[in-house]
Amino acid sequence: MRIAVSVCVALMACSKPSPAPTVSNKPAADTTEARSYMLGRGVPRDYRIAAKLYGESCASGCGDIALCRPYLEMVMRSRGVLATEEHMKLAARMCDHGEKQACLIAGQAGLRSLDFTQKSNAAKCDSGELAACELDLTLNGAYPRESSEHESRRFKLSTDLCLSGKAAWCVASIHHQWRRCDAETGQPCIDKQPKDSPIREAWKRVQAECAEGDADACEQVPGKAVARMTLCEAGDFGVCDQLENEPRAKEILCAAGRLDKCDPPTKDYVSPARSFSTVVHGSDERCKQGDQEMCATHAKLTTVSSCK
Repeated sequence: MRIAVSVCVALMACSKPSPAPTVSNKPAADTTEARSYMLGRGVPRDYRIAAKLYGESCASGCGDIALCRPYLEMVMRSRGVLATEEHMKLAARMCDHGEKQACLIAGQAGLRSLDFTQKSNAAKCDSGELAACELDLTLNGAYPRESSEHESRRFKLSTDLCLSGKAAWCVASIHHQWRRCDAETGQPCIDKQPKDSPIREAWKRVQAECAEGDADACEQVPGKAVARMTLCEAGDFGVCDQLENEPRAKEILCAAGRLDKCDPPTKDYVSPARSFSTVVHGSDERCKQGDQEMCATHAKLTTVSSCK
């Protein structure tokens, strides 16, 4: 998972949790269909359709919580959908039901406070709690930075998570490995590793995911990367945003609601999610200064309605 967020937490009490959503152990039909659109397997790759299908199953956090996870990840990566106020409230609802990754997003928006620290979470990870290890990577960045003292830890965590069955972390593990091979990638790098090295299994899993059509996995397989414009056309708005000199990318972003990319562009455009977060943090600050009207506004903004 590549949800990378900077956490800006406003201290506040969480609202009363809504009734627990369902968790299905059996994939729904539209889940299989959503994944097919994600991968371009049997149908053209289209992140917009995939996001719609996941969103319908998630039902704003009142449906299948297991399907809210891939949906929220798509939101935060701008894959097929752009973040709005409702998505921030979805994160808050998921946070209320113990989804720590969602708590980070809700915290950034000012909707929830965190009941853990990086240190306390790292201790849980070190004791073998896999969910805490995923959160550790999100808090500290899953991908290495130059001269980072945490690089070895991130490499080990992502590899361990990969081998535990969490395929999304295999991509991060292999990304680390290519750096360790001094930019030599693919099988030649893997062949230099010890025969019992877990990275060999991680590499097999990345290749298998790529064969299924996973664009993130294919990015790590030499010669298999999906063209960036192809991903943009499929609705990966995060990729479109990086293609600043491509008129078609701007057209796609404009159609999706990025008014700053239209011709002519809307000046001083602020995304709906960021605008909402600014209002939430602003009302909180003014409430702390004694503005009772702003306290009422803040309470209203941060209240997430119960599931019916």
